[in-house]
Amino acid sequence: MAIRLSSFITALILAFAAIATPALAARGRPHLNGKTFVADSGVPLRGPFTSTEWTPAVPAANIANMRNYNFNAVHLYAETFDPKYPAAGSQKPGYAATRVDQVVAATRAANMYVVIVLANGANNGKYNLAYARDFWTFYAARYKDETHVIYEIHNEPVQWGPPYITSTQSPGAVSMNADCYKIIRAVAPNTPVLLFTYASIGGGSSAAGAVRDIQSFNAAVFGNANAKWTNEAVAIHGYWGAQGASDAAKALNAAGFGVVLTEFAAATSPTSPNGGQDTQLTQFMEQQGVSWLTFLHIPPTGVSGDVTDPNQYTNRMNAAGVGFDRDPGLNAVASGQAAPVPVPAPAPSPAAPAPAPVPAAPRTTTRRPATSPSPRPPTPVPVPAPTSPSPKPVCG
Repeated sequence: MAIRLSSFITALILAFAAIATPALAARGRPHLNGKTFVADSGVPLRGPFTSTEWTPAVPAANIANMRNYNFNAVHLYAETFDPKYPAAGSQKPGYAATRVDQVVAATRAANMYVVIVLANGANNGKYNLAYARDFWTFYAARYKDETHVIYEIHNEPVQWGPPYITSTQSPGAVSMNADCYKIIRAVAPNTPVLLFTYASIGGGSSAAGAVRDIQSFNAAVFGNANAKWTNEAVAIHGYWGAQGASDAAKALNAAGFGVVLTEFAAATSPTSPNGGQDTQLTQFMEQQGVSWLTFLHIPPTGVSGDVTDPNQYTNRMNAAGVGFDRDPGLNAVASGQAAPVPVPAPAPSPAAPAPAPVPAAPRTTTRRPATSPSPRPPTPVPVPAPTSPSPKPVCG
């Protein structure tokens, strides 16, 4: 009798615990739709960035607040590589694991996606092969069952665009991507993976150079240069300018490859030289149905602009008449949870048409000097990057 009573009490405790702590409604894995990775609901991924490279994880409430902007994703610069690794005394991969765990948990709780990338800090356009391999050896299995997680192998490992296979400045980047991809796939066969992360890419011979990289990667990984990607896509950045990034996405899509725009910063964009969200590039991505992640940060920490500052994001989007529908998956809840109140997308303003396209130009900053792998229209007068204590001190 005592045993039965004890079992009954235990069952009651477990039942009350289940009621008190309802299960979260996990997002389904992102999938390719022919153009880009989209959410389980079929809509593009959109969102700001945060970093755990040197600072604490931003509060979970601040991440959840991104839902009020209809964002459904966060770009996380998880760690920055130590150029001296694996020398004695160097920083080892995994140093930010606790902070990364917090962001992964916070995005899960908010029904948002998170793109995890190995960053460069002040070493943009470079990489450390040993660090990259060991970073993914550490993290790939850690989040393999988190269906809201996407892996992006390495931020801007080459200055600055394709093809990587001919780079003498930072040689071997295609092989590095292949090595890390194999490490990931050995333990995380279902996690979406973003490759290459070109800082500056346009159409024409620039996009053709990216296809050469893809074919080299395919030959190394799949034994077939023309292998079809089913859970992989190319990551690009917008530092060629809005038209260049748009042309690159179109060309890569036409070649049969998905694209995700994982960084673009208006302060260094010819189409938005005064800072804030590059609404021209945002509009292009919306028109093309390509997922995008802006280089505006979730407060309180981050270089570049604060995405919650109306002058950086909301006012600019409204003035340009750029908006998008809320991801219905943000409201998906499990049994026992109350659905959050939907927040409408910024209302388009017919009286304020989107700015006219500006001729494409390579990015011109001290961090990514202007280098074009293919001919472009005449370059407008460069716009200096905003002053900062050091090149990308926190993320990227």
